[in-house]
Amino acid sequence: MFNLLTEPVFRIETGDAPHAAASLPEVYAALMRDDVEAFPALRPHQRHAWHAFLVQLGAMTLHRAGVREPPADANQWKKLIRGLTADDFPDDDPWRLVVDDITKPAFMQPSASSEDNAKEYERRVTTPDALDMLVTSKNHDLKASVATQAGVDDWIFALITLQTTDGIAGRNNYGVSRMPSGYGNRSCFSITPSLRPGLHVRRDMRALLNHRQTTLETYSMADTGMGLVWTVPWDGKKSNMLALGALDPFYIEICRRVRLQQRARGLEAIRTGSQALRIASVKGRTGDPWMPVHRKTNPKGTPPAFLGGRKFGYEQVADGLMSPDWEKPHLLRLTQAERDSSTAMYLVARGMVRGEGKTAGYHERIIPLRPTAVRSLGSDGEAGKLGTLANERIEEVGKVRNILRDAIATFYYKGDDIYKLKKRDLKKLRFRDEINRLIALWDELVDARFFDDLQAELEADGTERERIRRKWLRNGTDGLVDHARNVLHAAEDALPCSTGHRYRAHAQARNLFEGRICGSSGLPFLFQKSDEEKL
Repeated sequence: MFNLLTEPVFRIETGDAPHAAASLPEVYAALMRDDVEAFPALRPHQRHAWHAFLVQLGAMTLHRAGVREPPADANQWKKLIRGLTADDFPDDDPWRLVVDDITKPAFMQPSASSEDNAKEYERRVTTPDALDMLVTSKNHDLKASVATQAGVDDWIFALITLQTTDGIAGRNNYGVSRMPSGYGNRSCFSITPSLRPGLHVRRDMRALLNHRQTTLETYSMADTGMGLVWTVPWDGKKSNMLALGALDPFYIEICRRVRLQQRARGLEAIRTGSQALRIASVKGRTGDPWMPVHRKTNPKGTPPAFLGGRKFGYEQVADGLMSPDWEKPHLLRLTQAERDSSTAMYLVARGMVRGEGKTAGYHERIIPLRPTAVRSLGSDGEAGKLGTLANERIEEVGKVRNILRDAIATFYYKGDDIYKLKKRDLKKLRFRDEINRLIALWDELVDARFFDDLQAELEADGTERERIRRKWLRNGTDGLVDHARNVLHAAEDALPCSTGHRYRAHAQARNLFEGRICGSSGLPFLFQKSDEEKL
């Protein structure tokens, strides 16, 4: 029931048909023709899971068939995809959303070794959003279990997101292997010549095929290994765990035992737990082509998750692009054709921040990359130059941030010398919350222009580069120092201060700010006259 290869289960929007429906092969064909505008049922936090599924399945299919160029014909795609499973499952069981026989797989749903295992599936899920990996703590973010009028593709997207991106979610609910830890995240960090779904999928598919051999050798995986993990029976036992070496480099995994059923009122899911991970833990070192992996580990041998408290701010993005601490994913690297061209591209960053039993929000950032920046990423020497400029700017941002923080603290403490205050006084919750809010406001202003100004400086040379940097830092209106001064003034208006202390607090805070900005611990070169100005 609901065969993805033959039935139009996906709602898609195209230029000619805003309310079209398509099977999985027809989706691929439309993507390759660049006809797809959007998938109406796809929720924002599901975008990467769906994109990764399409790219990995497409690349695996093309490789197994010995085809290098993705076709634009639906019948060809149907033949290619069916070729992955036809020998073992002539009835397309792995591509059907509902298969009543639990000893046979269904789409993204593993089979059991015996019909007796059916009694283990005791938990019922009546809506796809309740099945999804997203934890909606206290219903503050997205309301839980509201998709009562769900379409078939709502269930498909929820299944793919759950099975390929979820982490630990309570007892006997283990996470995916493509995550550094059960409380980490599977983040996406890549570049693309276009934000259109089809062009992005096609680019990543081709690039993935180019890096296949490297992934095979680096992670000791199997060229003819298991690619569709849900096609193998899984009873949830420790003895069922799969080794990374038995998998195809493009493998699509599952992490939960779940089955969909057709009821009188529509689809619903039943699920159960497992005694162990589906794939033996490798701390996220799987060759995931989208996810940066840190080269160092903590005492437990676990690398940190890329998407942490800094979200996709300028410091985190610069780290992922240029820091030697992170192993860059394959799809962040340029193909040979992209190195030889002089076109602009986009940096795409997506991910869900996860914690212990909760999520801290979905985050997405898209940064246009000019041709000069693109060429820099494709050249080690040029990438070093870009990294140097970025690190210099981040260091300067840090100096201004520290000065601003101390100036606000001076006003908050009525002009007292904050360096003589006891540490416990500087850790008062109210003060910390207020200052963090004001610093975050300033950081947002910095972040909004960081990469545009960085690329402008990269494109310039000589004295023009110096002029661009100085203007970015201080120009009298919207430079870093100008914004910091404005935030300090706003803090003086917003923070409580008695009339008797206000004048002193105001004077001391501004004296500290202006003195340190001009001093050796700040940015003294900004206030030195150039040779031309001296004349």
